[in-house]
Amino acid sequence: MAQIHYRGRGVPQSDTEAATWFRRAADQGDALAQFYLGVMYNEGRGVPRDYAEAAKWYRLAADQGDALAQYNLGLSYARGEG
Repeated sequence: MAQIHYRGRGVPQSDTEAATWFRRAADQGDALAQFYLGVMYNEGRGVPRDYAEAAKWYRLAADQGDALAQYNLGLSYARGEG
């Protein structure tokens, strides 16, 4: 559901709705949802921009081996964000 709303596939695109669904999955430990929630906080899409919150979600996904989350977490640290 999160990806459907995030990309607007068959429904109107809604970052707010996508963030809600990503959070539900992320809270259950889904690494991909944690990564996307990190992206959304980093960019302020559907949630307030919050670099510390983005880094938190990237870290959770990175700890599960998600390579994109590891990369984004590294970028966040390099920029002094989060």
